[in-house]
Amino acid sequence: MSRKTKQGLILLAILVMPSLFYVVLSSGEHDIGGMPYYGPREADPNSEIKKGVPDTIYYSLPSYPDSKTADGAGFDWSSIEGQIKVVSFAHPDDEGFRVMEQMQTVFERFSDKEQVDLLTFFLGETLNDSTVTALREGYSPNNKNWRLLKSESAKTFALEGLLIESESNLEIDWYNTIVLVDQNNHIRGYYDGLQYVETKALMDGIKSLRFVEYRPVKTEEDEGE
Repeated sequence: MSRKTKQGLILLAILVMPSLFYVVLSSGEHDIGGMPYYGPREADPNSEIKKGVPDTIYYSLPSYPDSKTADGAGFDWSSIEGQIKVVSFAHPDDEGFRVMEQMQTVFERFSDKEQVDLLTFFLGETLNDSTVTALREGYSPNNKNWRLLKSESAKTFALEGLLIESESNLEIDWYNTIVLVDQNNHIRGYYDGLQYVETKALMDGIKSLRFVEYRPVKTEEDEGE
């Protein structure tokens, strides 16, 4: 390939790439990084069929369990509606504290991002001052964007709501799994809370969801112009 041809290709790339990048950002539904949806799905019979394919209805969490915060107050799940949620479980053993270490890393990365909420269900018998003090040694659950919760239905929620055993391929106990839930309550990822390398994958997933949420979206009015 001649030098002149190479220069021409470079110039073409410079001219084309900005337009191509805009199209990727502004058209249709797409997943940055190919993040999957977990759980059952079905075709939407009420949607407009585009290019011979109907829209898909993805599984979303049917409900959240009744939960209390560290101070004993009931937690209002509607307060984090539309948020990206990172859900974990703190088992009262050494492994539980390893999961907390992963959550701490995520918290430090996204603590200033209002659209990301961390939720940790404590699986000990009681969520009292001594357990909270122990969990906060080196960690930062602040009852703001990282909440320490207690629920009698935590295991049921993990298995029947978050579908950890049926959908996750991780060969670990259910309570060592960290689950990523998007703004629409779709499950988008399962991560091994005992493996430090999984933390980066989790944070990349959060960044992808934030990017999709705040990208420019082409409207019908735009398409008619």
